[in-house]
Amino acid sequence: MTTKRGWLSKLKTLKTKPRELSPVECDELILLLGGTTRPNHRPEVRFLGGSLRRGNWTAIAGVVFSFLENAERLAQLEAEIQELCSPDFMEKYLAELPCRWSEAHTSEMTAENRDDAVRITEESVVVEIARRKDRVTELRQISAKNRAQAERMASEWFRKHGITLTAKQIQNELCAIQQAAKLKSLGLGEWRELMAIENARVARRNARTLEGIEKEGGSQPNK
Repeated sequence: MTTKRGWLSKLKTLKTKPRELSPVECDELILLLGGTTRPNHRPEVRFLGGSLRRGNWTAIAGVVFSFLENAERLAQLEAEIQELCSPDFMEKYLAELPCRWSEAHTSEMTAENRDDAVRITEESVVVEIARRKDRVTELRQISAKNRAQAERMASEWFRKHGITLTAKQIQNELCAIQQAAKLKSLGLGEWRELMAIENARVARRNARTLEGIEKEGGSQPNK
């Protein structure tokens, strides 16, 4: 069981990086605050329980929307590659080079300085383009064009991890989130907003819990 000092450290971490507490952690925290847990042990929390749980929603939706986030990042990288390959990139760089040089050096830029700067930049651009192309190749395999495709990819992802979850079941879970949140649609943007709200809620709850533990610790007499 985690000590009071351990919980103080854990809650401070949760304050900056919110997450849901596990059932065991909840029991420990209840006992630490002087409460009592239910006499009957909680049933094991399975990924797919008999009833919908917020944890199920978050886990399933998190996998689905990760494929759409990958597609978003893929498009961004492709745009960056196009920009780096464009002649306009070097023209803009050369136009700004004298100003950049004067900001970093006290001496005036010579022709040799300019040639060195251009050479180093061209070499760096080649490296950056290659790095982005490698990442694009990786992301193409794990990116979805729309939510329906992301649901199918998520189903396959769960299957590889030993969980049977069809695309239709995933769709039903996401529809449950949409109905609970009273949204007209549930896309990547809406999901990010929901997660921002949830993370803020968890952060506030953890902050209140941390404040309670600190007050309790301060009220105890020194031994």
